Amino acid sequence: MAIEKLKKGLDGIIRFNQRQLIDLEKLLGMQATDEEIAACFGIHRSTLADIKKRDPAFAESYKRGKDTGRASLRHLMWQSAVGTEGGRDPNVSMQIFLAKNILGMSDKQEITGKDKEPITFRVVTDA
Repeated sequence: MAIEKLKKGLDGIIRFNQRQLIDLEKLLGMQATDEEIAACFGIHRSTLADIKKRDPAFAESYKRGKDTGRASLRHLMWQSAVGTEGGRDPNVSMQIFLAKNILGMSDKQEITGKDKEPITFRVVTDA
């Protein structure tokens, strides 16, 4: 993807044009970091943060791109977990990952003594 670098307008303010906003959404759809996005557009990360604060159209595109990327990733993870018809088998590792992260399950084991009492230890020393 060839990305057009940002330029200052006559008023000295950097603005994204429509094509650049589309490219921004594509980058965010791939979960690109702010540092990566800034590098693609030829600006510093702090400049990107300033634009995000002052430009509502940019902020909207930024949010839409992030949300789309998360939804796409979640969909791919789900497909991996359940398998595909006539295609891949379900991925047990992905099922475990999703169970832990979405359902709050864990591998925690609780060890107790007799009748669920706390375990007691006795220290024996050779005298």
